[in-house]
Amino acid sequence: MAKAMSVCVLNGNEVKMEDKQKLIVGQCSFKGAIDLCVAGLIDIDEIDSFTETKTDMIMKLGQGTTYKYPKEVSAPTTYSGGNSNKPSDKQLGFIKRLIKEVPKSMGDEAQEKVSNGMSGKEASALIESLLQAKEDSKPVAKTPTDENEAPF
Repeated sequence: MAKAMSVCVLNGNEVKMEDKQKLIVGQCSFKGAIDLCVAGLIDIDEIDSFTETKTDMIMKLGQGTTYKYPKEVSAPTTYSGGNSNKPSDKQLGFIKRLIKEVPKSMGDEAQEKVSNGMSGKEASALIESLLQAKEDSKPVAKTPTDENEAPF
């Protein structure tokens, strides 16, 4: 069975995917050369030689570099969605900030719930209700009945 080889085209020339690494390094070197030219540190005539020199230098530095990946990838950590027995520190911190931004009566009620203890799921529900209360308590400019009257 023949092995398929990927090919990309650069300036009309075919570049094998084996050379993809050198192509990427060359692009980075070219960008560096452009940045140096714009900064006035090299002349525009030096861009090609700088790019070639730095590409070769970086490719030599990377020779023999290998990467080891674990054979088994562990499952990503999933968010419990507030089903835990205790609220997280993030939830408690967020509730603490929201309490300062809602009407005092609701903030006092929320603080009491936090002080008495709650589950993560209850903390999520409390956060939702505090966010809604915060949104509902935002001041709204009234519609002026007179052009000369300020809307607040």
